[in-house]
Amino acid sequence: MSAEFDALEALIPPPGPELPEPDWIGLEERLGVRLPFDYKRLVRTYGQGSFDGFLWVLQPSAANQNLDLELQRVVRVDALRTLLSMGEAVPYGLGPGQEELLPWAFTDNGDVCFWVTSGSADPDQWRVAINEARGPLWETFDGSASAFLVAVLSGAVHIGVFPDDFPSEAPAFEPL
Repeated sequence: MSAEFDALEALIPPPGPELPEPDWIGLEERLGVRLPFDYKRLVRTYGQGSFDGFLWVLQPSAANQNLDLELQRVVRVDALRTLLSMGEAVPYGLGPGQEELLPWAFTDNGDVCFWVTSGSADPDQWRVAINEARGPLWETFDGSASAFLVAVLSGAVHIGVFPDDFPSEAPAFEPL
């Protein structure tokens, strides 16, 4: 997994020195799951901001509620539950306390990147599921958050629900 993160740093240099460690233990206790190592490294290394002005990584205890991992977990899963109750197909379990999805990023268009937590007890083995904003389409990526970012931002993988002009020819990270 370190090689994937190293590839991300080579593709998109971090904006500055590493940030202080959030309270990972408290956060994981509140969420009821351990978080992937590469996500923790992503938060420490890049902090709040967007990749290529479009893709935002949720953060622990973010002052901006739209970026707060804990709050967005509730908001995004509740939105999926509402869609499910209205007849839209959601290919993952959403039962209380048994959610198979945990959001970790979103786009300016409202697409959401989730970890599929049901695939493994090891969070470093979770894959990524992307849900189209305002639509029923889902795509999956078999890899970590950092592998997903490298694949998408390098142009090696195109996610169909993302716009054709993303990423740009020179993707960058824009800190808040």
